[in-house]
Amino acid sequence: MPTQIEIIRLACDLAQKKEQKRAIEETLQEVNTNIEQIEKELCFLMTQEQLSNFTIESIGQFILKLKSYPSIINKEKFFEWVRQQGDDSIIEEAIHPQTLKRYIREKIEELEEKGGDLKSELKDVLSIFEKSSITIRRKI
Repeated sequence: MPTQIEIIRLACDLAQKKEQKRAIEETLQEVNTNIEQIEKELCFLMTQEQLSNFTIESIGQFILKLKSYPSIINKEKFFEWVRQQGDDSIIEEAIHPQTLKRYIREKIEELEEKGGDLKSELKDVLSIFEKSSITIRRKI
């Protein structure tokens, strides 16, 4: 049977670990904010200098990428458009965000090859948030 001293010790350990976790999460939040700021500045400078990638020998290759994050504005009209494309197999009660992201990326490429513009075509039914990011391929 646990003693009162053991209960108090465990309670103190728990409080200490919870405080340690809170401090780590706070630090992580600060680091993530710094990463986002640095990445935004690096994306801007790489775009300005028309650099799609570069390598730092001791770190690896830095690659500028534009990622799209689509969200449906008008579900009914968008699903109608998807059906017209002959791709209604991806339609469920909801489209998983990763499925939508992949699908829209493919359609943008497909329509651009044909001289079309998906963003204009779907401006009333789909919002696409784009964010530049940097991928680092570590040197092995």
